[in-house]
Amino acid sequence: KLTATAHRCTLSRCEIFNSGLRDASNGIGVAVFGCVGAVLSDCHIHDVASDGVLFHPGSDSCTIERCLIENARQNGVGLAYASADAVNGACVRRVTVQNCILREIQGAAVSMFGGSRTRIAHNTIVNAGIRYHPALWVEPVRKGSQITANSDLELVGNLIILPVSAHEGAIGIGEGAVSG
Repeated sequence: KLTATAHRCTLSRCEIFNSGLRDASNGIGVAVFGCVGAVLSDCHIHDVASDGVLFHPGSDSCTIERCLIENARQNGVGLAYASADAVNGACVRRVTVQNCILREIQGAAVSMFGGSRTRIAHNTIVNAGIRYHPALWVEPVRKGSQITANSDLELVGNLIILPVSAHEGAIGIGEGAVSG
């Protein structure tokens, strides 16, 4: 877990695995809570009961690069999950996921909820969306009548190879999910 005081923290060449074996409700590989400038590079995150990496609202200018994320029971990387904070101005901003391999992911390889300036570039995604969600999943945050869309989203040069049994396809963009 990286908290809001872990600014400019770098995790490099780490192996993170078996998270949530005893308690599946707490099985995130790396949870980023409002960090600024966090970098995960050259890491192997695998066999986690939840998301491989989860960015919570308030995280800003973070990068995941050259990581192998595999065997996640939920999403490979989750950005700005739906929360009350997201519609009060706090969202995930300027997060880049690049040059990573994400494979054997039960949910989305990358899920994006109401973020700003997210860049998903040059990743190889193999067998994602096995049980639910598309491989790349973009949704707005909805709270009552308020909707927070993803703004300035870039999806560039990602290779997506899906199993025949993929739940929803390669890319899913919900109504009102993108602006800018």
